Amino acid sequence: MEPLKAALERLARAADRLAVAAETREARFTRREQDLAVALQEARHEQARVSGTAGAVSERLDQIIARLEAVLDDADSAPVDEVGAQTPADDPVPSANA
Repeated sequence: MEPLKAALERLARAADRLAVAAETREARFTRREQDLAVALQEARHEQARVSGTAGAVSERLDQIIARLEAVLDDADSAPVDEVGAQTPADDPVPSANA
């Protein structure tokens, strides 16, 4: 009976080690899941922030492009003399001789 008793004790110790290992593993997975949830939340927040910044930059670029197009349209519609230069009356910058 002694070998059977020793085997049962070894089995009980092995079962205890297995239970501890399972609990440790579950705790590790739970921590990892929580860490991933936090990382995902941070990534979503960063994505929203970057998306907002990209939208603001896009709006500013659209405004700049519209202003440049307006300047180019004004330059195209300005009267030109026979040589092809703008007439002095339409020159937006007064000359030093005036």
